[in-house]
Amino acid sequence: MESAQPTVADRVRNVLAKFLTCVAEFDYAFEEELKRRDRKKEPAAKPKSFRLFRPPRPQMPEEKRITPDQITDDRPWAQDLESMEDIEFLLEIENEFHCRIPQEDLDKLHTVGDMIRYFEEKEKQSAKE
Repeated sequence: MESAQPTVADRVRNVLAKFLTCVAEFDYAFEEELKRRDRKKEPAAKPKSFRLFRPPRPQMPEEKRITPDQITDDRPWAQDLESMEDIEFLLEIENEFHCRIPQEDLDKLHTVGDMIRYFEEKEKQSAKE
């Protein structure tokens, strides 16, 4: 039995969901660490570049994870992302589709639907060649 190839829309949503979940997990771990310090009345420690022991990150509850089906076409792709996260997401999406998005095209991509249509058009162009 052959497995169906994921569509462009599935691929875009999967990359964004995976990326947003990673960002949410990092934020969740940070919030939990702040709560732990508040309970213990510890001063905030300065981050160290190297530690011999790092406590495990707390597991984010499943209901806080972002799934591809939660991402709609009208959602701004950069919603909830800060500028460096925007760049990291764009690198992820470019890696997924093995292409670079020129700045003039990127300026036109505001929503997830815009991005899906952009990559569908790119796939049609590459199929013609």
